[in-house]
Amino acid sequence: DKGMVETFLRMMEAILLGEERIPYIYNKEWYKRLPKCEAVYLFRNIEGKVCYVGESACFRKRMADLYDTRRHTLRRNIAEVNFSHLPGYIKPTSNRKGNQDTESRVTVVMESMTMSYLPVRLGRSEFEEYMIEKYNPMYEKSDFDAGNDVADVCNEQLLG
Repeated sequence: DKGMVETFLRMMEAILLGEERIPYIYNKEWYKRLPKCEAVYLFRNIEGKVCYVGESACFRKRMADLYDTRRHTLRRNIAEVNFSHLPGYIKPTSNRKGNQDTESRVTVVMESMTMSYLPVRLGRSEFEEYMIEKYNPMYEKSDFDAGNDVADVCNEQLLG
């Protein structure tokens, strides 16, 4: 029932928010200590506010993607939100990095962030959508229709 799904999502939220805050380090050794599990993860800015939520079937591999703007939406969205007004800005895409100045600036922003994760095998997408709807992260661009009640969506998908 809907109440059970909502309770489950709030419980998972509390666990994820309480997990260790791991500082992001632009160093290819950083991600190697992370597990190769299915997970939902979030990034917080320097003030501790949730600024990005993601999910992955292979968490370690997804964190390795953070070194290449073409491979991770978070880096592209940081560039767009913070630096698109600067002269010479080149919008990064999945096929093209930004210019070197933008790439360096994105890395500085990321190194001020922390990341937390929670291994989740069932309902990763639903949990991610719940967190996005609740926190409206500034670096998030989601196709999820915020007009839908996420508990209803989860109820349909998890409980049939």
